[in-house]
Amino acid sequence: MSNGFTHAKPPIIGILTDFGHLDGYVASMKAALLRHCPNANLIDITHSIEPGDIRRGSWVLGTCAGDFPPGCWFLAVVDPGVGTDRKAIAIQIGPHFFVLPDNGLISHTRLRLGPPSRIHRIDPIRCLGNQPVSPTFHGRDLFAPVLGMLASGSIQLEDTGPPMSHPILLKLPTPSLNDEGETEGSVDAIDRFGNLITNIPERWAEHFAQTATSVRIANWNLPLLSTFGDAPPQTGLAYWGSSGFLEIALNRGNAAQEWSIGIDTPVQIRRRT
Repeated sequence: MSNGFTHAKPPIIGILTDFGHLDGYVASMKAALLRHCPNANLIDITHSIEPGDIRRGSWVLGTCAGDFPPGCWFLAVVDPGVGTDRKAIAIQIGPHFFVLPDNGLISHTRLRLGPPSRIHRIDPIRCLGNQPVSPTFHGRDLFAPVLGMLASGSIQLEDTGPPMSHPILLKLPTPSLNDEGETEGSVDAIDRFGNLITNIPERWAEHFAQTATSVRIANWNLPLLSTFGDAPPQTGLAYWGSSGFLEIALNRGNAAQEWSIGIDTPVQIRRRT
């Protein structure tokens, strides 16, 4: 079946896991993938997701997937339910294709790139025959081989298993914008610099004049500026970040640590009076 997109040649495969680099898990998974698609270009998105942190994995995957050229493949494994009855899925969203556990890991990608056009539940027997699949390492024994076969063209998405109507999605807070141009949102992620990335999209920026707007988080009212250098050192600011969402930072500091702010902390944008 034609998918309407031309795949990158040789295949480009982005890989995200919570495996870390102290053990050989990432190497074993890549080796399994390359056995089926030896000419693939492998891009490590990250292997530093905290163990089992599906939400963080979802956010990182959703943030960077849109930066890849059309027709790329993604292997994402943050899978605390490995070996249980959770589904394994192969899914197309926009021009990209993903193989991953059906546990909410696709949620932010779904928000950023739109609804899936095709979803199939991976049937190990249909894809792999009688090859053994470890109940504790589906990354190596199931996800990587299936992704490799898909990326090499030896199977098509519909060959992986029966179609599904929708994947499991995380219950993420939804920002709101009222008629007065005031916004309620929350912190969606924290990067390694301690910057607070919210769920308030930049497409709402037209409602806010930077000279007449303040951003409130916890006990702080912050100016909406363009970049870090517009604020004095060790002072806070808000800005429209590179990921397309409102971000909050402490210039030359760690806002999350110094202000003791975590995920889902409320954020408001208010017009100054």
